[in-house]
Order: sequence, then C-alpha cells, then structure tokens
Amino acid sequence: IRYVPCWQALTGWTSASLTIDAMKLELFFAILFALMVLQILGARLQVRQYQAAVRRLRQRGNVGIGGRKGRFGPGCIVLLACSGDGTIVGAEVMQGMTIFSRFRPVPDLYGQSVYNLKEEYESLPDKRRRHYKGYEQAVDALIRHLSDSEKCSDKSVPIQNSN
Repeated sequence: IRYVPCWQALTGWTSASLTIDAMKLELFFAILFALMVLQILGARLQVRQYQAAVRRLRQRGNVGIGGRKGRFGPGCIVLLACSGDGTIVGAEVMQGMTIFSRFRPVPDLYGQSVYNLKEEYESLPDKRRRHYKGYEQAVDALIRHLSDSEKCSDKSVPIQNSN
C-alpha cells in the first residue's frame, strides 16, 4: 500500500510541481516589490523637482500653484510667478501620467497680466476650460495673494512716539 499525502491525492500535485509553483510565486512577489520600490524612488525624485521649481520661481516673485487631475489622461501641475503688479515673470508646467514627467517653462505666458489671463480663461467654453483648470487655479491663487497684499498695504500703521 502506497500512502499519498492528502493534498497530493486531492490536487494531483507532486512535490516537484509545488516547488516550481512556489518559485514562480516568489518571483512574482520579488518583481512586485522591486516595482514598488522603483515607484517610491520615482515619486521622491518628482517631489524634489517640484520643490526645486517652486524655489526657482519664488526668486522671481509671488508664486501661484494650480493642478488638474486626469482621470484617464495626463494631469498637470502649473506654477506661475508674478511681480507685484500682476505681470507673469515665470511659468512652468509639469504634464504627464508617469514619474518621468518634468517641469517645462511656458514662455508664452511671460509678460501677460494675471487679470487678463483670468478673463481669458473664464471666457473659454466649458470643454476647453477644463483643459486649463490648473492654469486658472494658479492665476486665482496669484490674484488672491495680490489682493491680500494690497489690503495689508492699505492699512495705516500707527507711529509710536518715544516720549
């Protein structure tokens, strides 16, 4: 009488086939782990690039940041820098779906007024406007910042006498 382990009798698997299946499973998890590590490293690199771009534009003036998520298409992050009067002095956009996306300058916006851009984006049809959502958010952030700084400069600061 030959005794066969219960699992072998039920499945028909031999110890050799189990070893091969276990090796395949280990290889699958090893590849999955490696891909996760690469994703983490790529995301970290992208965050560093974002921080560097913000620092770069911060040196030029006030910075407004906007973003648009893509459901199935590419998303974007928009960074705009403007002077105190609302003139765009720097613009960079990161657009794409992968960790390989980089910030690229948008020189077409240089010299334009944030107020004119706001009107332009608001006048676009809805379908086209969705494409420029990140730009519109960045412009709105700059306009809010400029209006807040005007409010602060309008307030008179009392002068204290040393008597």
